[in-house]
Amino acid sequence: MKTTRIVVLIFILSIVGFGSLAKPHTAGALPSSFPITGYAWSENIGWVDLNCSNTAGLCSTSPFGLTIDASGNITGYAWSENIGWISANPADLAGCPQAPCTATITSGGAMNGWMKVLSADGYNTSASTQYSTTTYSVPVPVSTIFATVGVNPTGLAFDSSGNLYVANQSSNTISKVTPDGTVTTFASGFTGPRGIVFDSSGNLFVANQGGTTISKITPAGAVSTFATVGSDPKNLAFDSAGNLYAVNNGGTTVSKVTPAGAVSTFATVGSSPADLIFNSSGNLYVANNGSNTISKITPAGGVFTFSSSGFNGPRGLALDSSGNLYVANQGTGGTTVSKVTPAGAVSTFATVGAQPMGLIFDSAGNLYVTNAGGTTVSEVTPAGAVSTYATVGATPGVLIFDSAGNLYVSNNGSGTVSKVTPSTGTQSYVVPTGATSITATLVGGGGATTTTTVTVTPSETLFVTMGPSSGQTTLKRGATTLVSGSGELILVSSTIIPSGSVGWFGFISLSGTSPSYGVTETGGAFSGYSWSDDVMGWTDWHYASTTYGTCTPSYSCSGSQITYTNSSCVTSNYGAMCASPAFCSSGSSSCLYPSPSVNPGGALTVSPKLVPVGKTTQVSWNISNVVSCTTTGTNGDSWSGLSGTKTSKAINAQTTYTLSCIPDDPSAPVFTQSVTLNLVPTYRER
Repeated sequence: MKTTRIVVLIFILSIVGFGSLAKPHTAGALPSSFPITGYAWSENIGWVDLNCSNTAGLCSTSPFGLTIDASGNITGYAWSENIGWISANPADLAGCPQAPCTATITSGGAMNGWMKVLSADGYNTSASTQYSTTTYSVPVPVSTIFATVGVNPTGLAFDSSGNLYVANQSSNTISKVTPDGTVTTFASGFTGPRGIVFDSSGNLFVANQGGTTISKITPAGAVSTFATVGSDPKNLAFDSAGNLYAVNNGGTTVSKVTPAGAVSTFATVGSSPADLIFNSSGNLYVANNGSNTISKITPAGGVFTFSSSGFNGPRGLALDSSGNLYVANQGTGGTTVSKVTPAGAVSTFATVGAQPMGLIFDSAGNLYVTNAGGTTVSEVTPAGAVSTYATVGATPGVLIFDSAGNLYVSNNGSGTVSKVTPSTGTQSYVVPTGATSITATLVGGGGATTTTTVTVTPSETLFVTMGPSSGQTTLKRGATTLVSGSGELILVSSTIIPSGSVGWFGFISLSGTSPSYGVTETGGAFSGYSWSDDVMGWTDWHYASTTYGTCTPSYSCSGSQITYTNSSCVTSNYGAMCASPAFCSSGSSSCLYPSPSVNPGGALTVSPKLVPVGKTTQVSWNISNVVSCTTTGTNGDSWSGLSGTKTSKAINAQTTYTLSCIPDDPSAPVFTQSVTLNLVPTYRER
């Protein structure tokens, strides 16, 4: 479920203000090893700069950034414009709530220990602050049965007028549903229709998974057979040139059909290909449900296979705006969505419901997943947070958005289509007494932020509206829009009052168990939260990174499989396994082959090499690590095989025998060796 929170922070400063904050005292030289760069986000005080290079003008003379030394000790200072310096230096951490006090990171990437807000322990004794946090809930999405269609609805597509078309696999029909929910049978006579897609002229193409054909339906409803492809075509996709592609689920091929209807086999992939999708570069990705692999096919037809280790019956595919591929693992016991980077690194992105099948992104970068083993749709944020977005019909399958941001789901087990309307609603926000301005920060997909300062009147009422499209947020004063955008809205108010006496303890815990929390680093990227019970509250570290623990890209072996470890220490299979006689060798990105092997005396021998006219000789050869060989003589002798001993024809002149072999390595040149024999000289008396 998409949740928008309004966090209200009453920030009270003394008359002196933070302009008088002293810089922290120095506790020894900072190690120049691995800097922590980027930012952390606190629910109470906003952005925290973890390295001086990010904050112009603050660190022109001293290196006040956080760093990690080779032993995993964290030292240095972070900076907040709201509360000043935050220290990780041991000298500042004495008296922490629980030992060990020093901030460290383990070899596995887990942070331990403490940091401290320095303005809490005497570096700014004139400051006094109290906090008040209010969270506003948002209505849940509304799920309704939009239409009852045929048996086992599997494919969905919208035309340009907003009509929804549904492929009913078990009743062999295509239903048409108007925007008001009126259902008619648009066409019939198909054979297990599955995937459907429109071309630019409004023609609808249907994959007949119960046969070998693709049907074409004109806007007027005329049905014809457009092409005959492979066995059990399941899903369809167009490229930018108007060519249609079909995955043949009953085999191992992808068919290509030109606009004129010419059919060819575009590529051979894994077994039971189930879904396909093009990226912006024209590369085609195919989910091979039967072999637990993902194939990538270039526009020229080159096929690359991603590792099967991360997949379990891969089914639905989707691409985010950065070109990362997401895969629904629908196999037995499957509950995960995998992420494949453009470089081919495979990881588990999210754990959702049972047998995830369909995937689709919204405009804010949230991923929606149908759980075919149940009745729910999961929502996964760009950061990987999972929630139940909606409950729909039995065995939900394919998803599609309309132009207004409503989500439609085919319920394979109940013969219906569900419509899920995004969260909408309006809530009030009362400006705190004494506040004359607020900062409104929208945190969108991927952590992108937009901050606006709004002049307000103390105690006035503003309104926050969600919707109508998914993720849309507005802040209004009456009918006047003050802030508008997509994502979470955080409102921070500040009130200047005379100096008070409220003190800060100031310590920040980097990991804990009640509840379980902590900051971790994997491959140079941070994730997780730290906690402070008085100043900062929960602080999200996933906007930070480091070079600590990263890897030098390299190739290695896992048995006969070449593996590649990228700079983020993620290891994945590279290319196909090396089939004997080829072998894998660490450091090489290609399968290697043994060189042709011969005896010390050579692969080819002739004995004797000096013969009388009309006599014969013995020709022998023996070689390995080759595919085939021929042995020929200039006298007309010719034999084949990798080894042998043969008697020559009668030798009547000088004769040369040549052994020619094709190596196992297809890139190596032909192996050749020659031996020449001569006649015994004949002397005649005079």
